[in-house]
Amino acid sequence: MTISRRQWLLSVAALSAAPTAKIQTLTNGPNHHFFGYYAVSPWNRRGDKMICLESTFQNRMPRPNEPATIVEVNPKTGATKPIAETRAWNLQQGCMLNWSPTEPDAILYNDATGGEIVSVACNLKNRETQDVQPRHRERRPQRPLCQLRHLWPPCPPPSRRRICRCPRPQSHRQSS
Repeated sequence: MTISRRQWLLSVAALSAAPTAKIQTLTNGPNHHFFGYYAVSPWNRRGDKMICLESTFQNRMPRPNEPATIVEVNPKTGATKPIAETRAWNLQQGCMLNWSPTEPDAILYNDATGGEIVSVACNLKNRETQDVQPRHRERRPQRPLCQLRHLWPPCPPPSRRRICRCPRPQSHRQSS
């Protein structure tokens, strides 16, 4: 198929008139604000709430038991409101902070309690938290969030884990 020069110029003009986006800074110092992992959005489904981690540093790894604060950011004013603290985080992945796929006003994140890594669900309306139990047929030790892995098909048997890069099961706090 061939197109005329006029058609080509019209298509180029249409592309150059594409809509523009307004970019603005939402948070400011003295603390540092960041959001964890790629392919995970800090925005809720409605696009009116944003969550992130807040830290007093960004140039080193966190020390043991050094917390980061999970905050809700007001997208209009940039004001932050503390939600919870986590001690299971790093600067690359955060604490695997996610919006709950089933509850619109709840978040999921990893935390460390009693030397164990646990997954926590927090309702933003009343700030109630609870440990997240894995969805397995038999009771197993709780594991930290790994991008909401329990919503996906289970990992293959150990002989095939190397191929799909599934993490090895780790023993954490026993469920009560």
